[in-house]
Amino acid sequence: MKHIISITIFYLGWCTCVMGQNVSGQVFWPNGSLVDIPLVLHMKFDGCPDQNTDFNVINGAFNVQVFINPLFDCDSIRFSLSADANARDGVSTIDLVKIAKHLLGTEPFTNVLQQLAADANNSFSVSALDLLEVRKLILGYYQEWPKKETLNFFHKTTLFAPPIGTQLKSVVVIPENFGPQVINFWAVKTGDVK
Repeated sequence: MKHIISITIFYLGWCTCVMGQNVSGQVFWPNGSLVDIPLVLHMKFDGCPDQNTDFNVINGAFNVQVFINPLFDCDSIRFSLSADANARDGVSTIDLVKIAKHLLGTEPFTNVLQQLAADANNSFSVSALDLLEVRKLILGYYQEWPKKETLNFFHKTTLFAPPIGTQLKSVVVIPENFGPQVINFWAVKTGDVK
């Protein structure tokens, strides 16, 4: 059963007049299923950093009601995600084979999320060096990725995984008091290209 976490934050200060907005969203794996591990949603306010807040996200869904004192000089709100994850979970020799087939041109990747997952050495390209990094992780030489985060999150603006060449953003910026917002994210696990 899926649960949506609903959080209400009041930034009242000494004034009782507040402006509020609802921000909700979901976090998806590249295959379209909701992320099932604990995540942290970071909410940062441009212009008033003392209002920055983090929220726990469970079962890949969040619903945050934000109330801001109009006396604060906040220009916009930035949303991003982070998580702790085991680097080896989900990474196998199947991923090595898929990366090798992509490099040989027999089965090229079809979307940018696969490319991001395959770029294990964080060189912004996929090469044989990435194969070596994934192999080292599988064989236990690494417990964590030395040059890249295990999980990376990107603004989800399309129903399906975006095509190769699409520029993705890891931070979503919305204007303060712009009304209800829906922000969805892709979660990409380094090394897991399946």
